[in-house]
Amino acid sequence: MQKLLGVIGGGQVPSVEVVREHIAEIRAARQCLVDAIGNVDILLGRLSGLTDLIGED
Repeated sequence: MQKLLGVIGGGQVPSVEVVREHIAEIRAARQCLVDAIGNVDILLGRLSGLTDLIGED
């Protein structure tokens, strides 16, 4: 996203192919973030279960 914004912000008009590449990169980055959120949710659930087991918050 920063690449695409940098190109646009620099006053350059990106080609359709460049835009497509950036869209693919942004979609992949979004999926990585979704996966990371899922992993954090799993970790939080396990840690919450652990604190319930030992009786601390």
